[in-house]
Order: sequence, then C-alpha cells, then structure tokens
Amino acid sequence: MGSVIFGQPAGPRLIPGHGAALRPKLYRDDLADEVVHVDDTECVVGCRQLARREAILAGGSSGAVVAALDQLRDRIPPGATCVLILPDRGERYLDTIYSDAWVNAHFGDISHLWKQADVEVASC
Repeated sequence: MGSVIFGQPAGPRLIPGHGAALRPKLYRDDLADEVVHVDDTECVVGCRQLARREAILAGGSSGAVVAALDQLRDRIPPGATCVLILPDRGERYLDTIYSDAWVNAHFGDISHLWKQADVEVASC
C-alpha cells in the first residue's frame, strides 16, 4: 500500500525499500498474474512471524510476501505445497521492524498479531 508500482495511488510508507513513488520504466502490466497489496503493519507482522516461528531474520519485502500468502490462505487447497521467495535479509531492519520501541511508536502495541497461536502444519 502506498506504492505506485502496481497502479495504487502514492501514499506514505514506513518500511524502507517497500514499494516506490515512481513506476519503474521496465514495468509491464502483464508481468504479474496477480498482485496482493499489503500495508506496513502486515509487513512488520510477517517479519516478526518469520522470526518467531522459523528463526528467519527477514526484511520488509519478505514480510510482505508472508503477509500476501496469509491473505490468500483461504484459496490454498488443503495439502498444497507453497514456496515463498524471501527477497531480503533483516539485519538492516533491526532499528525499525525488529525494534519494539519503533513498532510501538508507529503502530501501537501490535505484538499480539505475531504472538497468536501458531498455524498447524500438516505432517508428511
């Protein structure tokens, strides 16, 4: 949300590198089969879930990927295998996404969103 890349209006974004104010010259409308829009809060929650559940320190764009998958959860058939590509690492987000003080200052106390009961994973 707030990025113009996929045709949304420009808006404020707090996560560094998440989206753009200008559409890239190489962009083509037919490149993506589907676009899922996520906001900064969802990115933070996605990152924190990855850290808590998988011990993966991922960046804001990776958190957006996790949040997008969560939005599509009801469309994924039981037993399906999903692969996520996490495009960035999280060490440059230690003072933002992974800082409780920064998160509380910008979003309030949302820690309950990543501390919810873990999703059950089917065993093979």
